[in-house]
Amino acid sequence: MLSYLQNVKSECEFDQKASGFVQYFVTDYQKKQINAIKIPLLKYKGGSPAFEFSYPDQAGKNITLNGFKGKYVFVDIWATWCKPCQDELPYLQKVEEDFKGKNIEFVSVSIDAEKDKTKWLNMIKDKQLGGIQLFSSGGRDILDYYKISGIPRFLLIDKAGKIINADAPRPSDPELKGLIQKLLDN
Repeated sequence: MLSYLQNVKSECEFDQKASGFVQYFVTDYQKKQINAIKIPLLKYKGGSPAFEFSYPDQAGKNITLNGFKGKYVFVDIWATWCKPCQDELPYLQKVEEDFKGKNIEFVSVSIDAEKDKTKWLNMIKDKQLGGIQLFSSGGRDILDYYKISGIPRFLLIDKAGKIINADAPRPSDPELKGLIQKLLDN
């Protein structure tokens, strides 16, 4: 069970998956292990500061999370070699289109290696990717901050730069549009 819980991405997910088992962790060692898994997840709790990234866009201009203050930010962490990431692209383009001109920015952070930068640039052009496209040269900092072990991964950040959801629904999930609309309506 402890190994199973090490793969959760948020405190909420941890609580849901551990709720039926926590009472069976009775030894000091087991309690210490549970805390070692749960305490780091508090960093990703809604209202916690989001990772303050600074990455270049396809023109080489550095873009920071702080530059989006006052707007909601939907972040897509992806790579050109990732088939599930590519499968989400048409859905992401549709969501971007649906919320065009609204108080939300769509930011895609490529974690491709530096050697694949040309491949990334070509994909932006060939697939006519919208939103704000950023290149993180491997992305170790953002991957480590959010404890990301698989992509694509989607984040939703509020107007003050705080986490709303560190494991937001995928663009292909109809729940995402409702969540964004609810935020924009408030």
